[in-house]
Amino acid sequence: MRISRRSSVPVDVESAFAVIATEAFQRDKVAEACTSASATLREDGDVLHIDGERVLPTAGMPRAVVTAAGDELRITERQTWSAPDAGGSRHAELEMSVQGLPLSMTGRAALTPDGDGSLLTFDGNLTCGLPLVGGRIERAAAPVIEGAFDDEATLLARRTT
Repeated sequence: MRISRRSSVPVDVESAFAVIATEAFQRDKVAEACTSASATLREDGDVLHIDGERVLPTAGMPRAVVTAAGDELRITERQTWSAPDAGGSRHAELEMSVQGLPLSMTGRAALTPDGDGSLLTFDGNLTCGLPLVGGRIERAAAPVIEGAFDDEATLLARRTT
């Protein structure tokens, strides 16, 4: 299932990226929805690697998710951000997986100049390999992922103004 999101950020790319590139932001972007969250950042030259893990309760999620996952979802996320390109944009490869479920997402994020500010975008592909219920789980997970992106963009805008 394809997921795409876009959000304006009120500051330039490098100012926005300086916030994204902190453990506090990576932790805080998921803190409200999670029972626990962690993030580690590692620089490799001009490339930034962000590894995150979060635990979400499944209470209130569709039955197919609860049946497949149990009481909680343990999600790992990896972001690999590139150095700025000639136009000042930054791009990231993203991977997300759920422990114990064949549910994963791969995609790309970008921070691009947009007038006096910047634009944060995400385009990804969500897949669930469970026979019969995989599509239902994808449809149930998509709004959660879209909401997480929107929450992250809102937090980024608050932290940069």
